[in-house]
Amino acid sequence: MRKQTGVWLDYRNANIITLGPKEVEVITIDSDIETDFRGHMESSQPQFANAANVMESKKLHRREHQEKAYFNELKSQLNESDEIIILGPGEAKLKFEHFLLNPSEHTKFIPLNVETTDYLTMNQKIAKVKELFDAMG
Repeated sequence: MRKQTGVWLDYRNANIITLGPKEVEVITIDSDIETDFRGHMESSQPQFANAANVMESKKLHRREHQEKAYFNELKSQLNESDEIIILGPGEAKLKFEHFLLNPSEHTKFIPLNVETTDYLTMNQKIAKVKELFDAMG
């Protein structure tokens, strides 16, 4: 039997849902990504504008490193999976798909499906993963 895994994620945490022949295994991974990123803050005073740009650049760079560490942790939990689907409410699922498909990451994973979902209870997430794999045959 092929090992089927669904990954529901946002930038706060991820649930890795692996379907077994008789049971379902769920692993939750919390991210260390700073979610209070507010983007560019302009200053009307020229002497502070450059400092604001430097701070924004550092925050963006730090967030990129945090995302990569989070995605690497998720990838490490998928080692024995044969089929993967990715679910989630926002853009994190798309960035994780892009991460997995990036040749420089040397992953063997090609997601079968990426689907937008709302925030779901754990039972709803498990049911959705089962439903999607059943629909694929």
